[in-house]
Amino acid sequence: MNKRDVAIINVETHFLNIDGHIYAESLMDSLFWSKYLSAFNKLYVIARIKQYDNENLSEWVLSDCEDVVFLPLPDYRGPKEYLKYYFAIKRAIKKYSSELSGKAVAIMRSPSPIGYMFLKQWTNKTNPYGMEICANYSDDFYYHIDVIHSILYGVLNIQTKYYAKKATGVSYVTKKVLQNEYPTDGITASYSSIDIPECLYYKREPLKKRKEMYTLIHVSTLAIDIKGNEEFLGVLLNLRNSGYNATGVVVGGGRLKEYYIKRAADLGLGEFIRFTGHISHKEDLMNELKCADIMLFPTLSEGLPRTVIEAMANSLPCVSSDIPCMHELLEDHWLCNPKDVELLSSRIKELIDDIDKYNTTSLRNYTESLEFEYGHLREVRQQFYSSISKESN
Repeated sequence: MNKRDVAIINVETHFLNIDGHIYAESLMDSLFWSKYLSAFNKLYVIARIKQYDNENLSEWVLSDCEDVVFLPLPDYRGPKEYLKYYFAIKRAIKKYSSELSGKAVAIMRSPSPIGYMFLKQWTNKTNPYGMEICANYSDDFYYHIDVIHSILYGVLNIQTKYYAKKATGVSYVTKKVLQNEYPTDGITASYSSIDIPECLYYKREPLKKRKEMYTLIHVSTLAIDIKGNEEFLGVLLNLRNSGYNATGVVVGGGRLKEYYIKRAADLGLGEFIRFTGHISHKEDLMNELKCADIMLFPTLSEGLPRTVIEAMANSLPCVSSDIPCMHELLEDHWLCNPKDVELLSSRIKELIDDIDKYNTTSLRNYTESLEFEYGHLREVRQQFYSSISKESN
């Protein structure tokens, strides 16, 4: 087996090790790894892994896959713990880099502190590498959170620009936005990191009359407030105060979950909103989207949001933020200042009041989402991986 047959990647997801079986905190099942294994015979994954400690496994998904080998790092969470385990992480990454140098193709998923620590070791040995850029850390929002996060995101932004410029090749989840922020002198490709098999698409029947109740859905992280959770509550409150029979579903977990549950109760929305917590299984997430009527996603920053694409694949009209990447997914009319609750609310009301507009937008989003179907993206990814492999030999 030569190095064209072997790839090494990094992921920022948290994993559990239970008697040698690996579980992921996010939607990283065998389908996720298959997009790499369609081009390589073996895959090494550098990730944060901890031993099982009585976690509720209902919120984890089995991530074991034949020909996938996990290379464990200490399981840190947040900048403070990253600094605490910095030297242990560095030692592990240095070891993996040394063992695989000259034996594998490196494809780093970026931006990533883990990925850039690995690339520093990898490029010291003059190994070529590819990158998959999935997020945009040049957005001004990231520099208004707190001092620690501002420094971290600033460093990640600089590192992304540096390593992208020198990479053998870079793929971007956008068509233009991330390309402009993180240019490269190497090979380029454009494809989403999303995995939607054809069987999970849902083309809903057009509405014939206005529904008695509309459910808004927001797929978010409640670990850090960057996805517009407060604004989602504000819009739901606006709709109900305006006489619209609307309910809300918030999908996602994190340290702020209890805060937002209490916040919703304080606003009088407790009985009209449901917080699902973290959903690990793709089928469960797609079912939540299938049961909803409209996606509201007032996010403050994105690379290219998987959740909006998944909502489109379920024929959902979407109202979201007027940030650059969204223009590659949605019509401009449905993009708003994420802080403007009144405007966001008025767009939702349009979709409820105008059945023809609802149906047209629903069909349009479903049709546009077909370009993200797994089989189609698989071919584009394989071409990129093959190009990086050839350049690495």
